[in-house]
Amino acid sequence: MGHKRSKFFISNFNDDDGNAYYYHTSTGSMLKVSQGQLASLEEMISNPEAASPLVLERLIETGFVIKNDVDEVQQVQQMALHRNYNKSDHLELTILPTEQCNFRCVYCYEDFKLPVMSEEHQESLIKYVRKEMAHRKGLSVGWFGGEPLMALPVIEKLSTAFIEICELNKKPYNATVTTNAYTLDVSNFERLRNYRVNHFQITIDGPRQTHDKQRVLMNGSPTFDKILNNLCEIRDKAKGRIWTIAIRTNVTKPMLKHMDEYTDMINKNFGNDKRFMIQIRQMWTNNTEEADDIVIDEESFGRFIDTCSLAGFSLSQDYKFTHNLNYICYAGKPHSFVIRSNGDVHKCTAQIHVEGRQIGKLEMDGNLNINMSHIAKWCVPTIDKLNHCKNCGFFGACAGIGCPIREVNECEAVINYIRPYLHAFYKIAPKAYEMTEYLQRR
Repeated sequence: MGHKRSKFFISNFNDDDGNAYYYHTSTGSMLKVSQGQLASLEEMISNPEAASPLVLERLIETGFVIKNDVDEVQQVQQMALHRNYNKSDHLELTILPTEQCNFRCVYCYEDFKLPVMSEEHQESLIKYVRKEMAHRKGLSVGWFGGEPLMALPVIEKLSTAFIEICELNKKPYNATVTTNAYTLDVSNFERLRNYRVNHFQITIDGPRQTHDKQRVLMNGSPTFDKILNNLCEIRDKAKGRIWTIAIRTNVTKPMLKHMDEYTDMINKNFGNDKRFMIQIRQMWTNNTEEADDIVIDEESFGRFIDTCSLAGFSLSQDYKFTHNLNYICYAGKPHSFVIRSNGDVHKCTAQIHVEGRQIGKLEMDGNLNINMSHIAKWCVPTIDKLNHCKNCGFFGACAGIGCPIREVNECEAVINYIRPYLHAFYKIAPKAYEMTEYLQRR
């Protein structure tokens, strides 16, 4: 039958240690090869029948070569359909209990126009969840904003109802919250934990000197010390251990000058506590002059990732999310909705202020009035996009709907973001082979 080269992998040929790395975005497997044997490995992947039995065995095992009769594009599409429409018949709601915020971060895209969710919309949302839980496998809620803790009573009321509905239907329930943590003292932390909020995402943008220029209160006052004190208090006083806090850092130009202070601050306060995770991300700009002045380009961000010792803290997350369809965004899932505080329904929190992105409305009777043509734009790639994406090495991770609104020519930025990680992925991938010796034997 014979074998052929897989399409779905990316590589980094210019690693500082003199090796090249191959990463298969469907299987998550990796190959490492010296520069001297790189041409030989390329030849074996492109012409599998010329490979020695041992080399061919490794290439088949890791997915870099496949049987001639396998249509791997069709295979990935089938897996995506199974995951989105069959396996994951689980309702995911991102709820904005308010769109007000006590911060004015320089890169924020929100407009803060909508108030706290009304009693009427809260009751409508409860009715909707009650109907859905009769046939869903479970409910996951992400509390978002604005700043969601400015509407803590809404979170408590809705959580109480959701938990009661799920218990009545014998369905699992879990919740997360994305918060600036300014009011997340240990008391509020425990209140949220009582409502099954077990994962928290907060943002600390580097050490004090960078954070307090990027993430400030409405009146311009600094926020770093208050947030750090809250997190340290939670670290020392919070009950139980079944919770996690992801500390997100949005890397900007000023952070390049303060990487050591940032590293020291994180290590000193959270370095030995597995309940805390680090997420290092490239800053998004809201296209204002202030944000554009500090936005970092992909090349500089790649160098930051490669040299910052803290990048390893988030390594397992980045590895998981960049293969086996795990890069599909929540917005591309058919049973995932963003519910704004006024009842408007969207798919993506970053697009709620963009004209034409709304897909429906939460009605007073508890029904979601959804425009199916609008939702299709989020969940099903167009033929033109699919024809482009099917030849991309990252297709095994995203199936063309990693970010449903991303233009096809923007995908290279994602791949360039991943490349600096490949040598580190090699150390944790379940299937990773040093191919140099195999090729030398040939």
